[in-house]
Amino acid sequence: MKKLVIIALYIYAVMLTTFTASAATEWHTANQTTIAWDQEYTVEDVTIPTDEVTWDVFIANATTDPDKTNPVKVGTATEQQYTITLNTEGKYIVGVQTVRTVDGKILKSSTITWSDSETNPFGIKYFVIPDDPYNIRIQ
Repeated sequence: MKKLVIIALYIYAVMLTTFTASAATEWHTANQTTIAWDQEYTVEDVTIPTDEVTWDVFIANATTDPDKTNPVKVGTATEQQYTITLNTEGKYIVGVQTVRTVDGKILKSSTITWSDSETNPFGIKYFVIPDDPYNIRIQ
């Protein structure tokens, strides 16, 4: 019986943590959103040339891909910001990956950092706006 209570409490804690994390995500509604991030260019006393660093920007559909296993690359940024334009209705989590290039070849890519795993978790959502009404008449 004691094991059953412990298992039930564990399941409850996992569910509560999952609900709290998703509820804490701040959703921004827009068809176009500019995101920005910080990046250090010095690692272990080595300064990386800024022209050798780019960032791949991804989105993952929060409804159909909540685990972010099939992210979609929406572009590559050469500065520490990127404007995402959405044209498909939905809720999306944003991800950014650092890419180091040397002599035109990709040397290393970082893991993707997701917007819902940061200190201030956020996502973006887009809703299609219906066309204007037309053919107004008396019935």
